[in-house]
Amino acid sequence: MLELSLALVVEDNARAAEVKGTMLQANGWSVDTARDGFEAILYFRARTHGALLLDYQLPGMDGVDVFNRGRRNVVNRREVLVVSSECPDFLQSRFGGVGVRAILPKPLSVRDLIGALPS
Repeated sequence: MLELSLALVVEDNARAAEVKGTMLQANGWSVDTARDGFEAILYFRARTHGALLLDYQLPGMDGVDVFNRGRRNVVNRREVLVVSSECPDFLQSRFGGVGVRAILPKPLSVRDLIGALPS
């Protein structure tokens, strides 16, 4: 079942995950956190989140790998937001533009995050 007010934050940096989670919670979202892509994929199988906040640079597999491995569960079922310090054009080409609502720059601002989320 799709839980529109539940977001999954995929972030290997514990402090950054906490900050992103706090931003989401302050705006009415419940938050699950995955430390890496492997844990994110387990979440994909267990729950359907209304939004996925995906860090591009993760240990073991990058955000594109996570997205592709979970594509069946991600596209059309979540709002996918990618967070990275990489060039947005580079990331658009890596993700292929399919299923990604927004690519957000680091450091992430509350305004950018909330502006990219579904209302």
